[in-house]
Amino acid sequence: ETKMAAAFPFSAGTYFEMIVLCGPRGFKVAVDGVHQLDYQHRVQDLSRVSELEVLGDVTLMDLKVF
Repeated sequence: ETKMAAAFPFSAGTYFEMIVLCGPRGFKVAVDGVHQLDYQHRVQDLSRVSELEVLGDVTLMDLKVF
């Protein structure tokens, strides 16, 4: 099950910060400090996940892994 925020958080040409928290049951995503969605894992063995793909008209400025 995916739960999403009501407002679309992006606008053309505007910088944003996205945080993706990977927990035991799924992902939590925040944009500019505002929670946007919860997304349940499709894969149970999280050690198999090794990549994040960014598609579309986005310029990745920085990536931090904790």
